[in-house]
Amino acid sequence: MKITRSLSDQAVCIKISRRLAQHRLNQNITQAVLAREAGISLHTMIQVECAESVQAPSLIRILRVLKFADNLDFLFPEPTAGPIQRITMQGKR
Repeated sequence: MKITRSLSDQAVCIKISRRLAQHRLNQNITQAVLAREAGISLHTMIQVECAESVQAPSLIRILRVLKFADNLDFLFPEPTAGPIQRITMQGKR
């Protein structure tokens, strides 16, 4: 099932946590090893995979170890200038 905006926040968290766990397992990495390599506690790693609250830096560290950090640019692309900003910039040239 795809992650869509129609899903509740909790449903999205569960999907993300399950996908992270599956990618970890596909790479034959235990929770303990991933936690150590990410520089987080095992408790935090378990919280992530249980869809509990986690701090963004911990999630980013996990994504780095699983080699997903480069994909963040697709999730958060650099914004382009909007119409008002372009007009403002043209006046300064």
